[in-house]
Amino acid sequence: MRFPTIPIAALCLCSGAFAQQKLPASRLQPVTTTPKQVTIDFVTGKRIPQGSQPLAANTQTIYNNTCAWSVASYYANFASCEEVYDEGRIPSAAPGSGSPVSWDEFTFAYCTYNAASFRCEIAFADNAGGRCAGQMAQTPPTWAASSVYTELDLTPMGLPGSTANNFLGCWVVSMTNLGLCVQADGDGVFDNNPAKDLFTWAFHHQMPAQTAGPEGIFVAGDPSVAAPGSCTYNIPCGAAACGTGLSTEDSAWINGDGTPIGTSVPTNCPTGTAQYGYGTYCYWFGGWPSNPYASYYFEMKGGRSCSGGSVGAAYCTVNPSADGCLPSMGAIGMPSLGNSSQFKVTTLNAPAQRSGLQFFGISGPNSLPFSNGTLCVKAPLMRLTTKPTGGTALCDGTLSYSLSEVLAQAASAGTPLIAGSSVYQQAWIRDPNSPVGSAASNAWSYTLNP
Repeated sequence: MRFPTIPIAALCLCSGAFAQQKLPASRLQPVTTTPKQVTIDFVTGKRIPQGSQPLAANTQTIYNNTCAWSVASYYANFASCEEVYDEGRIPSAAPGSGSPVSWDEFTFAYCTYNAASFRCEIAFADNAGGRCAGQMAQTPPTWAASSVYTELDLTPMGLPGSTANNFLGCWVVSMTNLGLCVQADGDGVFDNNPAKDLFTWAFHHQMPAQTAGPEGIFVAGDPSVAAPGSCTYNIPCGAAACGTGLSTEDSAWINGDGTPIGTSVPTNCPTGTAQYGYGTYCYWFGGWPSNPYASYYFEMKGGRSCSGGSVGAAYCTVNPSADGCLPSMGAIGMPSLGNSSQFKVTTLNAPAQRSGLQFFGISGPNSLPFSNGTLCVKAPLMRLTTKPTGGTALCDGTLSYSLSEVLAQAASAGTPLIAGSSVYQQAWIRDPNSPVGSAASNAWSYTLNP
């Protein structure tokens, strides 16, 4: 990337053909310092010296949106109650790859005026709803519609901040050793339909504001520097060493109504209130090439073929708790024995500040009255450890268990699981306001891959 220190260009109103709204010039902050680079192992949380742990020889770049605007380099200002959702496409026509493909590393970039470790979440959905440019319904994607949905809390990773409060620090951070699988072309087939072909990724930080300046992520993508798709698989980079993401557009959603990635509302964030301008909407910076392209720095590496299979599916009945919560099951990652720590089955919308557990079986589904709901798993049942649901609002509790925990419990019960085994998993939650003292979720079924 190039990082010229040129004053912010005046933004202009361009063609009215798009429904998105223009962000004010104050949302663009110049990058006035050379970004530092750091690589962090996602499994261990430890920093890796640059170049000391290369990826596998057959690893390729599956998405590259790293080019700065040809005029100047900026990061975009976001408050801690806002999230940005950007789009792109991972092509399936890559040498030696299929669908799904491996996702081993991603790189993003940010600037901060905070000396504390940078706290943020990044989420990814392989076909969460497509584009926002030119659409009249200006709402972010529905993550639940995606067959692969991954939400990563990077706060425990110890992301670097500034040297001191109110001093600008900028970083290009690579998270490696993910071991995840994603669908190429959204659903594995190029349909030439953005609702099916495009992935969506989201960024949300939780840093306190400093007087000297705001936090934000790098603006990236410029078709005049590198053609869309450049540096992806077998598409040459050309003269530029950076890329403009395949199928990225001059627009991005911003969720400004206080609801973050997932289901919980951040502390001190108003619910249902527009934080600025039009609130939750599709935005741009006024129209490229006169203004920066409204897309964000994100690079993905992987490309090896993943084993067949899917993240699984929900089944059975969701019954409300005594407080009206609807505890529902979902999962992220791929249920692979080789990467068992990266697949997690989570109960969302559970009663907050309760205790509960998930249990599972391998004999098949069930449908019997149980705990003010339905027993969805056929015996014999194996119990996972009890955990708190957490949360602060009425129904924002969660229970999450990795495949590693399921495998360990099955092994201790004398029923080791192998590739091809089908698992049926459900949650039980204490509910003292219920006549039976507990509540049950629906269930999640999945088949183990090698």
